[in-house]
Order: sequence, then C-alpha cells, then structure tokens
Amino acid sequence: MPEAADGVSRPRADGQRPIAPQPRASEGPRRRIWIIPVGIGLIVVAAVALAAFELRDPRSGVVRVKPSDQTAGADGGKIAERVGGPGATAGGAPARGDAKGSDVASRSNTAAPANPEVPVAQRAALLIEAPDEPNKVKTFLGTVVWKINNAGTGDVTSVEADIDLPDDRMKAVVTFEKNTDASLPASHTIKVRFTMQPGTLSGDVQQISVPQLRQEDSPSGEALAGVTVPVVQNSFLVGLSPGNAETVNLKQLKEMQWIDVPMLLQSGKIAKLTFEKGSAGERDLDEAITAWQKS
Repeated sequence: MPEAADGVSRPRADGQRPIAPQPRASEGPRRRIWIIPVGIGLIVVAAVALAAFELRDPRSGVVRVKPSDQTAGADGGKIAERVGGPGATAGGAPARGDAKGSDVASRSNTAAPANPEVPVAQRAALLIEAPDEPNKVKTFLGTVVWKINNAGTGDVTSVEADIDLPDDRMKAVVTFEKNTDASLPASHTIKVRFTMQPGTLSGDVQQISVPQLRQEDSPSGEALAGVTVPVVQNSFLVGLSPGNAETVNLKQLKEMQWIDVPMLLQSGKIAKLTFEKGSAGERDLDEAITAWQKS
C-alpha cells in the first residue's frame, strides 16, 4: 500500500470504487443537482455495480477490517487503512485513541497512552457527469479520515470528515454539529467546505443538495430533512430540521453507512461526493449524537 508524503496510507485505487449513484433524470428545463437523464442514470448504476463486484474481489489487495469491527449487515466492503504520524491530528485537535485512552487523557490532562490507536482512512470518491466517458461518469477515488472535537472538557463540539481526492486535486471538510444558535431554526448543522487546488479538474462547486444516507449495497440514498444555503464560494451550510424530523435524521446518521452529497459544479456538470463512515466514523458519530442528546 503506497504512503503519501503526509504519512497517510491510502487505499489502493484498483479495488475501492464505492457504490454511489448519479442523480436522477430531469423533470424540467432547469437542471437540478439531484437529477440526470434516465439513460445516464442506468449506465451509472451498472458501472457502480461492476465496481462493487471488483471491490469484493479478494485479489484487489484491499485490507479489510475483521467482521467484529463492521456495522451489522455489512458485507465486508469496508476497509481499514492505518495512518502514520504523531498522536495529534492537524489543527491541534486530539487524535482519536481507544474508547478509554484518549477520552480519559482529555478529561484528566494526563499523558496520552503509549500506543494510541491511529486514525483510519475510509473510502471516498467524487463522481462527475461525463457524457464522453464509456460509463458516462468520471470517478475520482480518495479517502476520508474522521475525527471528533471537544472543548477540552470532554464535551463533544463537532465531528469532522476530512476528505482527500488527490486525482482531482480537491479536498473537502464535512463538519457535523449540534446547533446552539437560537436564531437558526435547526436542530443540527452540517458544514460542507471544498478546497480546490491548482489544476483541479472538477472546478468550483456552485450548489449542493441536502446530504443523503444509504447502506453499503444500496444504489440510492434517502435525504436528510433540512435546508441547504450557500455561505461563501465552495462553502455551504445545511440546517437539519428540528421537531419530529430530528429523531429520523439522527437515526439515519447513526445507522447508515455511506453519506452522499449531490452537487452542481460551476461548469454546469452534475456531480456527487460520496464517503463512508466506516468503523471510525460510526464510532465518532455515535459518541457525538449520544452526547448531544444528553445536553
């Protein structure tokens, strides 16, 4: 498995294309970011089905977690790639250790465990509408690393998914938080921020839809209840609906395995960012949601 300059062990690109559909067909003259022509959609479903078969090929060399570490009902599609480097993540946030080690250290200000668990790189991909491609979709593979943030007192403030798509020269950070702003009619928020590096092939993001949640083998997801608003260029805020919808939203975030973000690029092309929770994301979101429900 190759190792990047930043010390992160990346999954091999030849065995990790995730199951992620393109949006559905347009119903009007204006293109919606969650819609593509039916013909393209059918081809994309066939393409990702083939990718799913390749993903499960034991010859792919992908390191898989043992069954006890996977979500109930998963079929072995998750991967666990170890990340090298120091015991703290970028930005000064404490790295995730084992369930007792890092949390106890955070609360007691004692030294970190001698051998803390290193972060886990899960699968991610960007799919872009590409009429000239054989499968009508261009796929850029990447990774996502999850981390949980706290206020230094053990109180969970947010969960972050740091996504790297090196072949497209794009990075993204998706941040999940409980809303504490009384003026904002939302139970929780999801911040989505894209960073485009020189030479990126996708270009800027014009608009996104509310994220969708799905299982490993599902070709389509169910959108969270909420509203998306642009903040600045390539940055968006999703406000999740309060009230009865909050329970359903949190249940989806806890139980589903993949998160899809439908997008409309500045070029006019439809795209979708997709990334998995894996064992790390599942643990972090479960811990955060439990803490938020008690606060």
